[in-house]
Amino acid sequence: MAKKTKKEKRRILLGTLVISIIISYLGVFVYHYWNQILANKEEQKVLEAKYEQLLKEEDELNNEITKMHEPDYVAKYAREKYGYSKDNEVIIKVDDWYNLKIMLTSTHGVVYGFDGVCFCIICSGG
Repeated sequence: MAKKTKKEKRRILLGTLVISIIISYLGVFVYHYWNQILANKEEQKVLEAKYEQLLKEEDELNNEITKMHEPDYVAKYAREKYGYSKDNEVIIKVDDWYNLKIMLTSTHGVVYGFDGVCFCIICSGG
């Protein structure tokens, strides 16, 4: 085998250096985009969960719209939300429902319309 000249050695060294730089660049490039793909997959999972929640919320709102066409529900909603009452009716809102129920049951015997949200006592006019 013939000895390699200085020029050939330099060419081989330069070629090896160029190939090493190209491989390093590709490695960094692949690593960067692989991390980006993983981050996008995580974001996709979060967005899909949010989408499912929004679909549930949409169904609930559509059900609420359907219920708003029923007069009984509208009356109950207005009584609970805005404190409207029928004639000869007093609406009392209290935070401690359990103790109020016990107190009224023990003093008046019957609690009318107690549903945990709105409490109504029917009064005899006077």
